[in-house]
Amino acid sequence: MSLTIIMNVSAVVPVKATQLGAETTLVAAPKYPPKADEPLSMRRSHTLGDDYFQRRELRIICTQKVAFDDFLPQENEIIPRLHLCDLYTATCPKVHERLGITHVLSVVRKPSVRFAHDVEHMYLPIEDVCNANLIRYLDAAVEWLHASLTSDENARVMVHCVWGMSRSASIVIAYLIAKHGMTLDAALAWCRLKRAVVKPNRGFMAQLKDYERQVRAMERRRKMAKTRKTMIVMLADGTMEHFPDASVAV
Repeated sequence: MSLTIIMNVSAVVPVKATQLGAETTLVAAPKYPPKADEPLSMRRSHTLGDDYFQRRELRIICTQKVAFDDFLPQENEIIPRLHLCDLYTATCPKVHERLGITHVLSVVRKPSVRFAHDVEHMYLPIEDVCNANLIRYLDAAVEWLHASLTSDENARVMVHCVWGMSRSASIVIAYLIAKHGMTLDAALAWCRLKRAVVKPNRGFMAQLKDYERQVRAMERRRKMAKTRKTMIVMLADGTMEHFPDASVAV
C-alpha cells in the first residue's frame, strides 16, 4: 500500500491513497512524449472524480498562462526517469500508463489530487507567489526525489504543479543543483531546453540562488572534514613533524 506524504510546516503526515477505478479514457496511443487526452476524445475521468466539463475546465486552467500558442498540456523528461508536467497531464491515467510512473510529487496549494494505489505520492503546499517560502521544503523534496529515483532502476518520477512552469520546475532545478552538481543558471537552462515554458517566479529564483550557496557551502564543509580525517591518519602514522598546526585538527 502506497503512502501520500503531505509536507507542512511542522509535520509529514502519511495518508492512505485512493485506488482508481477502471480506465475509461479512450484516446489513441500518443507519440512520445505522451500528451494528455484531447478535448474531443475525453470521457468521464476517474482521476479527480469529476465529469467531462470539469476535466475540460482543468485543461483550460493549465494552458491559460502559457505564452506559446501551440503549447498543449504535456510532460517532459528532464533527465532519465524524472518528468515535469502540468496538473492536467499529471492526472491523466493514460500518461501514467504509458510512462510507467511510480512516484508523483505534487506542488499545489491544496491536496486535491489522487493517484493509483501503487503510486507513491508526496505533496508540498506551496503557492506560486514571490513571497512563498519555497526554500524550507527543498531539502525534503530533493531527498525524496533522490530516494525515489535510486530505490529502483525502473522507478519513474513525475513532478507537477498547475502549469509545470514555476513551482514544480523550481523543485526539479533544486534537485539538479544538489544531486547533479549544476549551477542555478545551468540547471535553469537545461530545464528550459527540455521544457520551454519553465519560468520560476522572481521570489523562487532568489531562494534557489540561496539554496545553491547553501549546497555548495555544505559540500565544502564535507570536503574539509574528509581532508581533516586524512590528516589525523597521517599523524597516527608518525608524520606529525610535517603538520605544525595538526593539533587543531585532532
